[in-house]
Amino acid sequence: MKIKNIFVLFLIITDLFPVYLAAQDDYEIHNTLGLLRGTWEFHTFDSKRTLQFNSDEQMSMDNKQYNYSIQSDTLIINDKSQSLQFRILLSNDSCALISDDGFRQVFARIKYGEEEFYLNGIFYSYLDSITRHTILFRNGNEFEIRAISPDEQNIRGIYRIEGDNIYLASDNEYFDVARIYHRDYSNRINVIIYQNHYYDLEESEEPPDYGPTPKIPPIWDPPPPPPPHPHPPFPPGGPHPFPPKPPGVNDNTSNTDINKTEPGRRKDGAQQNQDKDKGADVQRDKKRRP
Repeated sequence: MKIKNIFVLFLIITDLFPVYLAAQDDYEIHNTLGLLRGTWEFHTFDSKRTLQFNSDEQMSMDNKQYNYSIQSDTLIINDKSQSLQFRILLSNDSCALISDDGFRQVFARIKYGEEEFYLNGIFYSYLDSITRHTILFRNGNEFEIRAISPDEQNIRGIYRIEGDNIYLASDNEYFDVARIYHRDYSNRINVIIYQNHYYDLEESEEPPDYGPTPKIPPIWDPPPPPPPHPHPPFPPGGPHPFPPKPPGVNDNTSNTDINKTEPGRRKDGAQQNQDKDKGADVQRDKKRRP
């Protein structure tokens, strides 16, 4: 009887072991695809190489498009004429590609994926009338599923977006898929479906930085009054800045015009003295004549 039980247990293990290996391989592939998503650069003294992984099958190397695939820890880049294989080592924002001859190139991440950029913030759902469950997406590729009870632990890992699917690969080899349900006017994801529940983005969560937005004041707000002049030219009630002009004097009148008199106008004292001097000179000339 014991031998029979041992034999049955052996058959169960042999049946489940390939399934476990397949699940393990799937997790490794999904985790690698999530870590690769984005743009990477490798700099030398006089050149720069760029890798960009936009989807699970399409990538670009130095702005040239290629198909690629992941097998275990190997990156396979397929060209029309040849296939390149590199052993890949990933660590956060560092990616090392090792060729068959041992040549190593270490790329640094400079940007996360474009689609992943639009999934950011805390999403919540009520599993029943009381239980509130939340999922956090941040930094362009990180997620955290918050535990419901104190006895449970939070699940953290890497996410990526492929079409309408959100692939979740955690640090403890947990793997699951959520779906995009709705986006807002700016293409930001604000509703997802996870395990048959709708998760809404919390409105209080700050949106990602999409670039500078001009702030236009409302049209009904009047502009503020200008500030007072720090040094007014004249105090209130002070003298006029220009003294009043004498009567009969124009700005365009020269000094010679002032001494001229109109017909019938009385001469002033200076003009009368000049006339007296002229008359005295005439009388003196008459007396001197023989």
